[in-house]
Amino acid sequence: MEKFSFLTSYYKPKPGGLCKRYFRAISALLDRGHTVHYISTEPFPISHSNLFFHKIPYKLNTSGFLFWIYFTIITVVYSIIITNKHSIDKFFSFHYYYTLLFKLATNLFKKESHLFIRADSITNNRILNKSKLLIYFEKLLEGLSIHNSFIYPVSITLEKNIINRHKILKPLYSQVLYNEIKTPYSHSKVPSDTLRFCFVGILEPRKQPLMLVDIFNTLQKKNCILNIYGKGPLEDLIKSSIKNNKIIYKGWVRSDRIWINNDILLHPSLHEGCPNSVLEAISNNTLVIASDIEEHREIIPREQLILNQKDSWTKIILQLTKNRLDNSQQEKKSSFLCFNWEHAICSILTENQNV
Repeated sequence: MEKFSFLTSYYKPKPGGLCKRYFRAISALLDRGHTVHYISTEPFPISHSNLFFHKIPYKLNTSGFLFWIYFTIITVVYSIIITNKHSIDKFFSFHYYYTLLFKLATNLFKKESHLFIRADSITNNRILNKSKLLIYFEKLLEGLSIHNSFIYPVSITLEKNIINRHKILKPLYSQVLYNEIKTPYSHSKVPSDTLRFCFVGILEPRKQPLMLVDIFNTLQKKNCILNIYGKGPLEDLIKSSIKNNKIIYKGWVRSDRIWINNDILLHPSLHEGCPNSVLEAISNNTLVIASDIEEHREIIPREQLILNQKDSWTKIILQLTKNRLDNSQQEKKSSFLCFNWEHAICSILTENQNV
């Protein structure tokens, strides 16, 4: 098998699903004998003889405007120098910003650029009512990044949205690469006489955890609880909004401790890519009730999808306290997600593209 040398970048390692999967991709390439160079301010949590760290020296706050100007300029320069010096074959990124930083090098040396798209930041900004100018600017940057690149959105919905909003700037090639699930299996949960609902994810408006808090604040007499797992900008507001013992804020908890202690995942998100919490719940034989949005329709049975209205969510929660749904349709619907993700991403990055 032909071996390749890759260049990638992310400004620093961070907790969360994006970096976790990004590091899995790097590790998979290294395990198959390829070489990976990366540009960052800090070393990644991966150790391998074929992994090479190109450090951007910076000791100040990495969230300031000056940092991003500095990081942008240095990364563009580094990418040209590294490509020339180390004979880089291909580039890959997990965010369009880094694909943009590589544009000069990929065009100058005529190299492939692969972009794995995890979320729709433009839709997210619309949900957050960000300014039209910001959204227009982000749309322009997104278009420039996908133009003449190989792109791999995480869902059919995301692929359709991105391609349809760019009439002139088009990718060379597009293919959906879903997040995978482990083969669903039945395992014993910690016994409980109480029906245990849970919310798992970033505590932000897009995920609507406050709506669930409002609902469970009215269920004082029902034999159920809501466990809330996660951190985010709504954390303090959620804590102060809890009015009874039906709601338990757990904070950040290891995923293997979540699913054995819960029966049903509630996921009323307004927008998603391919949600990790939903996939983990399915993998761990936990029923998922989710908002009726296009992204969820790809992986969850229609009878488990709920209109994003408080009354609709209250109704299904009350119904589930009386009669539980089984998981058989959920497992059937999501069976196509049982695949080897590492093998899939390495095949994508190492095959010869004839476009």
